[in-house]
Amino acid sequence: MSIFGAGWRIPASQVNRFTRDLAVLQGARIPLVESLALLAGNHKGTPFGVVLLDLIRRLKGGASLADAMAFYPDIFDEVYRNLVRVGEMSGQLAEVLNRAARHREKMANLKRKLRQALTYPALVLAVAIGAVVFILTVVLPTFTEVFRDFSTTLPRPTRILILVSNWFTAHWLPVLFSGVLAVFTLRMAFRFRQMRYFRDWLWLTLPLLGPLVRKNLVGQFCKTLGTLLSCRVAMLTALRLAGASVPNLLLGDFVTEMARKASRGGGLTGINDRHGLMPGMVMQMIAVGEETADLPAMLEQIGAWYDEEIDRSIDLLATVLEPLIILFLGAVIGVILIAIYLPLFNIGSAIG
Repeated sequence: MSIFGAGWRIPASQVNRFTRDLAVLQGARIPLVESLALLAGNHKGTPFGVVLLDLIRRLKGGASLADAMAFYPDIFDEVYRNLVRVGEMSGQLAEVLNRAARHREKMANLKRKLRQALTYPALVLAVAIGAVVFILTVVLPTFTEVFRDFSTTLPRPTRILILVSNWFTAHWLPVLFSGVLAVFTLRMAFRFRQMRYFRDWLWLTLPLLGPLVRKNLVGQFCKTLGTLLSCRVAMLTALRLAGASVPNLLLGDFVTEMARKASRGGGLTGINDRHGLMPGMVMQMIAVGEETADLPAMLEQIGAWYDEEIDRSIDLLATVLEPLIILFLGAVIGVILIAIYLPLFNIGSAIG
């Protein structure tokens, strides 16, 4: 068993750097145990250094590198371990590690771009929600005291806003508790496959975000499958691993159907895609790759094309989403402020 608990995590960037460094050392014909010892020295005193020392111990005990890494599935996933296994068996560990490093770096870059694209809108949304809560719970109660001295009837928007403010101020604790309970309930519900299936379907159907999620999933699948096949992993194993690496049950089920057809001697195309996950052009390119016996290169080409498409989609998303969020939240805050100051305007007009 692993020397760490279930919650153990190593940064992906650290694993990527390790993969690159190990590929260089293996390319220089340095024995595997010695290579790992050198890298463990670079990580001396760190948790990852402890992991590398444990890998060395297992290698000296007769285990293969892939088998030793299997004790750390949270650090070295199944795709990674299978690539290492193929590299060990073929005697081309350095080349396979280089391919694995490139693949992991592409995935990491894509995640970083997606995170950056969503960070600013999320930050604007959080600040705006905080501003609305501040107005309702701090600013408006002050004005409510002033409004009580008015002998005239308050405008309807102001009365509605005061009711909302009073209710929220009186019930903020139950509201907060309900929010926490809702998050906890959703986390528990997503343990069931049906709920995860619904969540994955919902992601694909979201306006603006849905097409970006779809491109990300298809591109990730094609790049992973292309990398596995180029390293001579068997087709059925490669399909299983590539499908499992994609965090979407709908696409996972589609890949399972591809694997079933391939196991019966059929090609990868011609499968009923009832959710429209795979664009027709992608399936045609896969068919061409099968006919020309150059499927790995074709899949990597599709993955590269999707990288460019995702970059363009992220730029478009930032161009469209950010102004929409600012406009919507500005309108909400504007309506609140107008409702607050409307009685004052009316009093001023009456005095004038």
